[in-house]
This record gives sequence, structure tokens and C-alpha cells, in this order.
Amino acid sequence: MDALRWWATEYQVDGFCFVNAENLTQDQHGGVLDSPPVVEELASDPVLANCKLIAASANDTLLPRLGERGFPHYGVIIEWNNRFGSSMLALLRDNMGGILSNFATRMTGSQDLLAARWDGGLPGGLAAGRRPAFGVNALEPPLAGSLLQLVGAAEDIERAEVVARSLLLAMLVAQGTPAFNAPTLSRKGLLRFVRGVLKIRKKYRDLLAPPMFDSPRAISWHGLDALAEPDWSGEAAASQIPGANYVAFSLKGDKQQAVYVGFNPNPEPCAAALPVLGPNTQWKRVVDTARLPPQDVVLDSGELLDTEYIVAPGAAIMLEAAPQPAPPPPQSRAATMQASQVYGRMGPG
Repeated sequence: MDALRWWATEYQVDGFCFVNAENLTQDQHGGVLDSPPVVEELASDPVLANCKLIAASANDTLLPRLGERGFPHYGVIIEWNNRFGSSMLALLRDNMGGILSNFATRMTGSQDLLAARWDGGLPGGLAAGRRPAFGVNALEPPLAGSLLQLVGAAEDIERAEVVARSLLLAMLVAQGTPAFNAPTLSRKGLLRFVRGVLKIRKKYRDLLAPPMFDSPRAISWHGLDALAEPDWSGEAAASQIPGANYVAFSLKGDKQQAVYVGFNPNPEPCAAALPVLGPNTQWKRVVDTARLPPQDVVLDSGELLDTEYIVAPGAAIMLEAAPQPAPPPPQSRAATMQASQVYGRMGPG
């Protein structure tokens, strides 16, 4: 503790990440404690009160209650959310069936880990609630290698790049705090992609990353049919129905703001029907992870869409509501009709 206080006061270090944090929850005999004294002291220390304290465990089953509520946090310690990375990889890399509900939980801030839960006889250090920002959404542990290696770049680099961008998009539009490893961002293409999507996240922060779990926002979940929900039960995926694992959500805000985010982990292309927007608006593509840079993220020049979009295998898309183009002036329309009539009378030959 003295060393942490020294770094915080003398060198103005603003935070600490405790790697292999499960070791802090064990007593001298290796027993796991619900309320470890060292962690309780850490959480209540007045010198460290203004520091960011991040717990990153390598094995959540060595945490209290087998990691059901994560690291003992006392409402102030930030959690490296291992559940987020596991769920994202299971769906978007491995196309595992029956986990869409879990995926939705991770995309909406992991309430099972962070929201308050005072039932079940939990001690205060585990029962207290934390805001969504206290969950660090990462795809790999701290100090891990490149994301491309994690998604099979050695076997198929083209597919790996598509899946890597899809995973990064999921991280950047999920409720919580995204975190990236240096080896992943060392690739210029992925760094440029992240920068582009971060601008979109900032533009739609109130929709994508509201500060509280109960912050008002209109979210709808979609399967391939915009009017149908995803395959929450996993029955369609178990029956190997094409496109069964497609999952999307849309968010709508004030002033006709709306975004649509869709993920296709399936091995085949999927034709996703798009939700109906309000009058004088239509969907515009801003992200398609299957497209080569720089078309994977287009902030201003994305194409306007009709009623559906073909999502490539392993790819993800993000659309935003945009004003419909204004119709041509009446004079121009009349001139066009007149010209068409002239060419019609001329006929072929």
C-alpha cells in the first residue's frame, strides 16, 4: 500500500491495473475470501481515492463465489470484464449457437456483473452496484498479443481482418469502457478503423453509451427480419438454419437520430431487412467490416440504402439515419419528362 501511495503522490500516477488480481482475494493458505482485507483497504484508502483502480483477473473461478460477481469491488474498483471478450469471441469468431442472449447482456453493459444485487446474502463488496463505465470491455487480457492472432490470421488473414474489425466494432458500440492492446493498434489499418468508429461513438454517445443502466434509450433487437427478434432460444442455430445467428439492434433518439448495428457470424451472406425509419429519412452505411479500407468506415460519404442490406460472412455493419435527398425542382422534373417524351417519339432506329 505504501508503494501505491508513493507512486500516486510523488509521481502523480492516476491509476493502477492489478494483473492476476485473483491473488489479492486469497489468504495465506490459498483460501478465497469474500472480503479480502487488502482489497478492502485498497478501496477505502483516501490517498488512492482519486486513482483509477482496475482489477484484471486471469482466472475468474478463483474469485469469490467462483467469480459470479467478479472481483470484490466495494463499488469503486473497475473490472476488466473477461466475460465480454469470451462472449464476443464465442459468437463472432466461432459462430457458437445459443448465446445471443449472453451477447446482448454484454453489449448492454453486463448488468449481471456490474448492477447492484443485494439479494442472496452477498457481502457489500460484491453486492454494491457500479456504473457501466466500470466495466472494461476488452477482447484479450492485458499485455496479450495481437487481436489478429487471436482470430486465426495464421490460417486465413483475409477472414481474420474482417472478424477483427467486427470484434472491434462490437467493443466500440457496447455500453462500457473499451480497451485496446498495443499490438492490435500497431496495425495501421486497424488503428484507422478504431479512430473512425470512435468518432461515431462520440457522435452517438447518448445512444450507445448512456451513463447508467436505467438511462432512457429506445433499443430494439432484430434478427434477419427487422420485425422479429433474434434466435434467443438457440433452436434455429441448433437446427443449422442459415442465418440463424444473425443479431442486430437499433437505437433511436431525439431529432430523428437512429443507428442500426448488425453482426453476421454465419458462414453465409445474410440479407438483413432494415427497420422502418420516420418520414424523410433513410439508412446510410457508415461501417461495413467486410469492405477494404478506407471503405470499411465512411463518416460522410456512405451510400444511402433501401430496405435491406447484404451482410458478408463474419462481417458487421453500422448504419445511421440520414435525411432523404431532396426531390428535383418542379422545373427540372418537367424538363426531364419533356425530354423523355421526345426520345419516346423518336423510337428505336
